Amino acid sequence: MFCPECKSMMKVRKRGKKNVPYCPRCSDLVELSPEEIFEPVLDPGLGAHPDIAFFPYPKVRIGQDEFIKDVAKSIAQKKHLLAYAPTGIGKTVAALAPAVEASIKMGKVVCFLTSKQSQHHIAVETLRQMKTTSGEKIKVVDLISKQAMCPAEIAEEYPAAFRMLCFTSQVTKSCHYFTNEDKSIVNFVHNNIMHVEELKTLATRRKVCPHKVALQAAAEANVIVCDYNHIFDPVVRPNLEEAFGRPIEDFIVIVDEAHNLPDRIRGYYSMSLTTNMVEEALHEVNDKHLASILKGMKKDLSALLERVDEGKEVLTEAAPLLEALNKRMDHSIIDQFDLETMMEKLRDTGMRRMADGRQSVAFDVYEFLAGYKQELKGLLRIISRKDGMMLNYRLLDPSVVATPVFDGFHSSIVMSGTLYPTLVYADILGIPVKKRMLKSYRSPFPEENRPVFVSEEVTTLYNQRSDAMYKKIASNISGACDLIPGNVAVFFQSYGMLKNIMQHIQVSKETIFESRDSTKAEKRGLITKLVRLKNMNGGIMLAVMGGSLSEGIDYKDNLLDAVIVVGVPFAPPSLEQDQLIYYYDMKFGPGKGRDYGYNYPAMNRVLQSIGRCIRSETDRAAVILLDKRFGYPNYKRYFPEDVKLRTGMNLKSSLRKFYGN
Repeated sequence: MFCPECKSMMKVRKRGKKNVPYCPRCSDLVELSPEEIFEPVLDPGLGAHPDIAFFPYPKVRIGQDEFIKDVAKSIAQKKHLLAYAPTGIGKTVAALAPAVEASIKMGKVVCFLTSKQSQHHIAVETLRQMKTTSGEKIKVVDLISKQAMCPAEIAEEYPAAFRMLCFTSQVTKSCHYFTNEDKSIVNFVHNNIMHVEELKTLATRRKVCPHKVALQAAAEANVIVCDYNHIFDPVVRPNLEEAFGRPIEDFIVIVDEAHNLPDRIRGYYSMSLTTNMVEEALHEVNDKHLASILKGMKKDLSALLERVDEGKEVLTEAAPLLEALNKRMDHSIIDQFDLETMMEKLRDTGMRRMADGRQSVAFDVYEFLAGYKQELKGLLRIISRKDGMMLNYRLLDPSVVATPVFDGFHSSIVMSGTLYPTLVYADILGIPVKKRMLKSYRSPFPEENRPVFVSEEVTTLYNQRSDAMYKKIASNISGACDLIPGNVAVFFQSYGMLKNIMQHIQVSKETIFESRDSTKAEKRGLITKLVRLKNMNGGIMLAVMGGSLSEGIDYKDNLLDAVIVVGVPFAPPSLEQDQLIYYYDMKFGPGKGRDYGYNYPAMNRVLQSIGRCIRSETDRAAVILLDKRFGYPNYKRYFPEDVKLRTGMNLKSSLRKFYGN
């Protein structure tokens, strides 16, 4: 058999119990039904729930049924459900099943937001299962950034250059991917639930823009799986309704791993400026008058930075820098040359360079000034000489951005296995009391499968740190590893502490570790090594709390036999941290600032680390907290009820008993 499109010889491969033909050269679509291409081969033992629409399993887990009812209730009442849903409860399907039902019945669109691209996979696979078991047509689009979906060479450029090159190629119609049309692909996407890489491969073979296809399909989709950026990034958000073809009030938004959302929003409104950046921008401009202004700006910025002593930070306002710039432009020989004109010229300079495929610091300076002069409540401006000399702006209060966005949605489900306490996150995101539903659900895991031990011998309290204490912590780690028959992950509060303690650890297991400079590929390599070591004597992986190895990795199939947490990962002292605590004290009341801005964020990183070892009801693993402070009453209160801390025991004896069973 020959491919009717490219005339190549067709090949055959297994799909379930059938042999099906495919063309290895041009497209898997040829001669195949959509289901044979993209629908997974499902376990024949699975079936839909008899009473819960779109729920693709015959039974619900403990706590899952309550979660499903609350999601449906929040949608019906147009409210925002904030859910602490421990790992293993099955929160993805519990949120999606009632949301998809509402989408089909009410004509709404479900936006499933993730913080990482790797988390798209779980949502898409869940939706496939729902479609197969329900027999209903569910239109799904898996969407990531335009750059990540681009098949052209410009996808390799840095982001700002890519945006410019992509825009230029669309306007000049020089991108054949964008100018080509193929409506059959949009129909195909509607009829098949595809991972974004599958959509990208398909569209590229058909010589059309994958991102454009995804947006066209999104206009009639029931579910759009996308990133936080699409809803909360100020660069992307203004075009949201136009891009998705829906009014914002039609959105039912599910925010997965929502404990990340406040910091992600803060990150969208944070940037730094140095004199070196102004100098580099100066070399990019051809306009003599703009160059003269930039020279003056460098002097003004340098004078501003030098007011601060080495190693110190101080607060500032927008006025000192902006007034100095305006004063220089008031004396300009060119009429009507003001700050807006200066910024436009910087932007245009940057865009011209990026259109040529070159990086532009002039554009970076433009972006800094655009953000720096904003009148946002909670926007902090700092002159810092701690790590070099720089002028920073940082957003303290994510609710300034989040509140109006959430107000526009029909409803939302804000969920995470560590969204605890939900009241704190509702306050931080600025979700009004009358519009919020705060819920916590029981963990389905047997408590005896994940004992949490607190060592009362050691601490990382700053005034008690010493080489002797580091050796004692290392001894605790080494002794525990000798008793644990498998892989152990040790999460430290910082890279510095990891380095100080690692040199004293003595174990028979192979040791692998994360460094500050580890790439994504290197981190994936660590997980691959753990899989190999699992079938041997086991290994010990050293990493940090708050990093991707303690949050973004799913250690499935009981890959970890134990997790050890070293220290309490409080944010290091800084002016920004002090101001965050002060700001929340003023906003929520005395004493709340330290909890909202300091204590709970640290404990969230601990909870994330604890959650790595148990991923299913049958997994068994011990958790060891190496800091006696965890056993103090004023620290225990930061843990959810389902995390039972065991203190006052002999650690080695307890480990022998647990693993002996």
